[in-house]
Amino acid sequence: MSTSLLKKKIHKTIDNIDDESFLSAVYTILKEKIGEYPTEFSNEQKAIIDARLQQFEEGETTLYKWSEAKSIILRKNLKI
Repeated sequence: MSTSLLKKKIHKTIDNIDDESFLSAVYTILKEKIGEYPTEFSNEQKAIIDARLQQFEEGETTLYKWSEAKSIILRKNLKI
């Protein structure tokens, strides 16, 4: 199937769908494909990000590699 025909079929199919949650999911996929990511955060989210950035800049946080973090989590969950 050609790209042009596929696009036409997708347009026609989407025009006939009324499921908002499905359309929202499709839209999210499309936004990611074209590189459009959400850039707006709530005031609460901004405050959390700013606080964590400040902790990082002041050396008050510990950074872990994924393997280290996973090991710590597993030890805590298994109480090893």
